[in-house]
Amino acid sequence: MKKTFTGLLMGLLCLHHSALAQVFYNVQNQIPVPEMVDASQAIQTSGNVADYVFQEVSNVVQGVTINLDQDTPPMPYEIHLQSDNTLCQLRFATFFSSPSTPLNGSSPLLSVEVSYDNAAFVTVFSTTAANANPAIPTPWITMPPTFLTPGQHILEVRFTIPGLFSNTIVTEVREYDVRVSPAADGFFVDGTPGNNGMGNTLTRYSNPLCNKTKPMLVVEGYDSGNRTYAEFYRERGDELCQELFALGYDIYVLNFGSNVQSMEINASVVQAAVQYLL
Repeated sequence: MKKTFTGLLMGLLCLHHSALAQVFYNVQNQIPVPEMVDASQAIQTSGNVADYVFQEVSNVVQGVTINLDQDTPPMPYEIHLQSDNTLCQLRFATFFSSPSTPLNGSSPLLSVEVSYDNAAFVTVFSTTAANANPAIPTPWITMPPTFLTPGQHILEVRFTIPGLFSNTIVTEVREYDVRVSPAADGFFVDGTPGNNGMGNTLTRYSNPLCNKTKPMLVVEGYDSGNRTYAEFYRERGDELCQELFALGYDIYVLNFGSNVQSMEINASVVQAAVQYLL
């Protein structure tokens, strides 16, 4: 039986979040998301509603790629994760835009150490200068389950890169404020499993208070760098979410694959999402 669609919140959680400039992540899929510096670099997708066909895919793996190359925003940077996922993995890189187009002058990683919640540093990656490559991220590592309990956590990363002069090594440290929100129980992409289509996603947070519910669509606001995802909105909008749950709603967060393209085109994405939820 189809649900009655009773609400649409357009851009309700439009929040500026520059602190994520360091982080390229898609918490449901282990794919680094290219940062879009300006609208001219945005991927232009279709304005045809029929081209966006949402399908549910697995939501048991989180993959976070942290870019260590830039240090522009004030630390600590923020990372948003879901709690209670089966597996949460982490890797590091020094490219700025994407693995295929590393920033000129990017320094390859020689070693990476991590500390979870002020514990001792553990080496998770090490290589030689001859084998280091700035275009290739480190292998995936698995975060400890204790690091994924709801609330705030501290992730510290200590890494080494080649210095400006021959045979010199530079050590730097980054600190991340990790915000863990309740786990979603549904993840949908506008493509077939294994193919994220045009990059638009729906994340469902089912109502924990009742079974007979109505869907509420929350559409992300202006996100010029494509840096925010459902976990950010769920954590920042927790008070709103609790109010919607009390009113009998399930919450679906729509995240645009290309936020800075024409609003008219993304309106087609919204229409496709509404049709999917009807």
